[in-house]
Amino acid sequence: MSRAAVFLDRDGTLVDERGPVAAFSADWLYPYSIPTLARLRAMGFLLFVVSNQAAVARGLVTVDQVDAVHRALTNQLAARGVHLQGIRYCPHHPRGSVPEYRRDCAGRKPGAGLLRELAEQFDVDLRRSWMVGDHATDVLAGRAAGTRTCLVGTGHGSEWAAWAQRRPWLARASTLADLPRLIAQKTSPSPIRWQDMGCKGSNGCQRDGSKRGM
Repeated sequence: MSRAAVFLDRDGTLVDERGPVAAFSADWLYPYSIPTLARLRAMGFLLFVVSNQAAVARGLVTVDQVDAVHRALTNQLAARGVHLQGIRYCPHHPRGSVPEYRRDCAGRKPGAGLLRELAEQFDVDLRRSWMVGDHATDVLAGRAAGTRTCLVGTGHGSEWAAWAQRRPWLARASTLADLPRLIAQKTSPSPIRWQDMGCKGSNGCQRDGSKRGM
């Protein structure tokens, strides 16, 4: 039977927004992130992190550094009893300075490529799932995939407040800590499934440190 999931943006949603991060720091997580994730797991949700990491394409960090950060993040959460089902990220950008990663990519949010890949691999019911982030690109990725969506006010969220007010399908929260309550109240209406433009085919984005086509 398909399960519901919460797809989480990384920077500004789950962890503090600090720009390109080449090494993990224990104080990077917001103080409410671990108890909130534990609550979501108790509610029966699978947990995934889905992130744009264009700093790779810009040559500011390497894939190996990002993978090491994600391993450390996963281990810290596991040590506190929170299991992440997976982390996916897109290292590409169409104006990147590293030729290997300079291209448009279906996995780069607002594309829904990575969400669809995870849904297929883990038998996720997207219509019962949520995408949470602090950017319009995060919630638009969820909208395109057919999930419910929530914009948080941390990170860059305040910059999108006026934009969010004009979108009645979008739930809003001050921080990630508000999400379990929002889900329980079912404040966000069921989304309309959009066609995911160009999100089929190989995206070459990162899956737990390795490349994988869709």
